Amino acid sequence: RFDPDKLSSVFMKRAGGKPPAWLDQLTSTPQGRALIYQLSAAHRNCLVLNFAIQKILVQGHEDEVASVGSSLASYFTVFHRLLATRLRAALAACVPKGMPLPWQGGGKAGEGGPGDG
Repeated sequence: RFDPDKLSSVFMKRAGGKPPAWLDQLTSTPQGRALIYQLSAAHRNCLVLNFAIQKILVQGHEDEVASVGSSLASYFTVFHRLLATRLRAALAACVPKGMPLPWQGGGKAGEGGPGDG
């Protein structure tokens, strides 16, 4: 039986505030991530599970997290990251090829960029 308070207390007592090694192993497999998604849906206020979701996102599994659906939508940071990723992709699809994207910089003076007034 899962107890989010026990998990949080173990997590907080770790020396140096580092996550336990088993969390890396759990987030590296599809089955482990599925377990985290299920537990996160049932225990929305568990900081360790929220941390695990963030770790999964950083590992590049945005599409997988998005496919989980509304059960993770209450996590603002998850929603924000997925929305930002989708908006970047939509904007990149609209920008002419070879033109730098706003978040990439790379514009040259005199090419109509900010400050060329």
